[in-house]
Amino acid sequence: MPHKEPKLPDAAIAQLVEWVKAGVPYTRALAKVPLPVVGKDAAKFTLTDADRNHWAFQPIQRLPPPTIQNSKFKTQNPIDQFIFAKLEAAALSLSPPASSEVLVRRIFLDLIGLPPTPAEVDAFVAESIRNPQSAIRNLVDRLLASPHYGERWGRHWLDLARFAETDGFEHDAVRPHSWRYRDYVIKSFNDDKPYDRFVREQIAGDELWPGNAEALTATGFNLLGPDMVDSSDQVQRRHNTLNDMTDTAALAFLGLTMGCARCHDHKFEPISQRDYYAAQAFFTPAKFVRDTPVPTDAARAAFDVAMKKYSENAKVRELAELDAPVRARLFEKKVAKLSPEAQSAHRTPSEQRDAEQANLVLEAEDKVRITEKDIASAVTGAERERRQALLDEVKKLPNCRRP
Repeated sequence: MPHKEPKLPDAAIAQLVEWVKAGVPYTRALAKVPLPVVGKDAAKFTLTDADRNHWAFQPIQRLPPPTIQNSKFKTQNPIDQFIFAKLEAAALSLSPPASSEVLVRRIFLDLIGLPPTPAEVDAFVAESIRNPQSAIRNLVDRLLASPHYGERWGRHWLDLARFAETDGFEHDAVRPHSWRYRDYVIKSFNDDKPYDRFVREQIAGDELWPGNAEALTATGFNLLGPDMVDSSDQVQRRHNTLNDMTDTAALAFLGLTMGCARCHDHKFEPISQRDYYAAQAFFTPAKFVRDTPVPTDAARAAFDVAMKKYSENAKVRELAELDAPVRARLFEKKVAKLSPEAQSAHRTPSEQRDAEQANLVLEAEDKVRITEKDIASAVTGAERERRQALLDEVKKLPNCRRP
């Protein structure tokens, strides 16, 4: 070590060995000698002027194009000046101009990731003979308008967003609706969606535009990470997801590797452990809904009208009133079969449960679920006959499935 660099001096290696033997003490101001003080006298996390000037915190600025000394470099736009300046600094010259056949292939592969057909090459070459600049502009405009443009460039965002179509870990279960987020990204690129809107939709689209199907789909960004659905500790599973959401949001939107501050003040970025959990607090209240309907406005309105009509039906209301005490009785019966700790957790109001109780409730979720079969088996005699008659009537009503 370090990788592909000269080996560290023996004195530096010895210092690292002593640091490890001392328990890897650390204060934010890395002292070379003596080793940092640990315990109550250790330095507190502070921000320096250098920290405040961190590159990720600086506003984007328009830089003036550099001056080119080499007269052989003929610039056609300001971007050329930046390229030529680097070539000039490295004492490099320009390659020969690309032929029309090479140029059209490069433009196609760059913008849509697909090669041109022979006919498209011939058309570009013919237009280039008449007007080279116009041929390039027309081709670029056409490819930018192609749906393949979003497919080509959207994949870079999908990589950043750790997009996957399975859960990961040992079961690696398929996520059948993950394609919706992929198509959302492709469409956003093709629609030339403003970046600020693109960011807001993914971070909090359900809060900002709750009736917008596209914004609801975009919030899938937060749950794209790996997920161990069969975890024996469901509270820890939630913490793992929150950590993934925090780390990914920092990488994608802040340009920072915030994850190191999860366990201690960051050693290289100006972020404390307190900062990390302050950022995570934004996501903490979220309810993780991994399968939610994303209807159009028209479909949602139609569903709401139908659902209102359905719920106000006399037969539906009577059936619900008949089932309510049965459900409560079955729930208590199932809870009574759990451990004393789990029983206490279920009978504690959700807002008053501690972490252990919340975990017990999550772990027993399937054990206390009330099914239609449970209710049908629990009712007898006249009650069963009346319930079956109500079910037969309710089944005749229009199906009010979620849009």
